[in-house]
Amino acid sequence: PFEALLFVPLARFSYATAYLLWLAINLFLLSALPFLLRPQLPDLRNLPLFLWMLAGLSFFPIFASLIKGQDSVLLLFLYSLAFAALRRNQPRLAGVCVAFGLFKYNLILPFVVAFIWRKRLLLMFLAAALGLLLTSALITGWTGLVAYPKYVWLAEHNPHFAWNNSDGNTPNLRGTISTLLPIGATAGLPLIVAASLAILWITGRASRKSGPNNPLAFAIALVGCELVSYHAFVHDLSLLYLPMLVALNE
Repeated sequence: PFEALLFVPLARFSYATAYLLWLAINLFLLSALPFLLRPQLPDLRNLPLFLWMLAGLSFFPIFASLIKGQDSVLLLFLYSLAFAALRRNQPRLAGVCVAFGLFKYNLILPFVVAFIWRKRLLLMFLAAALGLLLTSALITGWTGLVAYPKYVWLAEHNPHFAWNNSDGNTPNLRGTISTLLPIGATAGLPLIVAASLAILWITGRASRKSGPNNPLAFAIALVGCELVSYHAFVHDLSLLYLPMLVALNE
């Protein structure tokens, strides 16, 4: 619920005007990424700015996010801030940046698991998350927060919400296993859980072995987070733009 505060000013405008304003904000965040990431990716630093912008706009999940008015570009921006903070050896700032992405907690919590051994990052993440939880409680009341998990679970399994069906729709482990195996998502849950735990173990091990500020560890953790996320749409894959840049830099 804390994310709703971001949209309160837009609620004063017509729907079309609010959409265009939100699109402009997203384009601004997207245009800020080269200035944020170029110093951290030295082998891509000399590429012209227009190429960075074209690369972002031509990555289909980002394009889909812009067209749909989603908040995936905002989450990508927060992850980029955290990436830059870790590269500058500022784990506390990175923890705060990641916490502010909890409006999509399914795309945040698996990432934090990979860096759970970074105590300063974890402590600041938990502190910021607690503040956001209290803010959400002030917005909806505790009753609204308590009812939210039940609402999500019912929406996820309600046949009237066909777009929430995992078979062929969610680009992650859950969607892949549910689609390829004839047993369905429910019967395949043990396999999904086992595969997810394996991915979390791999990302955590990569984070520990490669050192605290290694860009590849961050990239691997972010890819693992996308795979493990219980729910995802195509626009949620916008986050993979950052691991792709890291891989190109390497």
